[in-house]
Amino acid sequence: MNQTIFRANSGQIWQALTTLVVWSMLVTLCGCAKKEEKTHQETVPVTVASVTQRDFPIDVHANGNVAPYTSVAIRALVGGQLTRVSFREGDDVRKGSPLFTIDPRPFQAALAQAQANLNRDQAQLRNAETNARRYAGLVSKD
Repeated sequence: MNQTIFRANSGQIWQALTTLVVWSMLVTLCGCAKKEEKTHQETVPVTVASVTQRDFPIDVHANGNVAPYTSVAIRALVGGQLTRVSFREGDDVRKGSPLFTIDPRPFQAALAQAQANLNRDQAQLRNAETNARRYAGLVSKD
């Protein structure tokens, strides 16, 4: 095993110590140097007001969660194409107020067809009653 021992002569040690002492003195002198104080002082204007008591609005800006008082499920009684929405999200709605408008044309066509069928059936009823009266007269004559 080779062990190397570093040896310094006394001249090198004194030189290192002297350098260390000089640097520490410089740091101490720079750190303890007298700081110059400002001779000019800034003046700040001060205003005076009388004290009064009054309401002061307080605004609170915060993040939070909003939950509705009540929520309801909306189901249509009939199906169809929506033509108009009568409210915006977040609006208050009242019972009985219209919320959506469904395209009325298919329902109007179905109503017209049902009315036509009713008129046809009433015409057939009148025809059957007329035939029944005529046949009743023929039966009585044998």
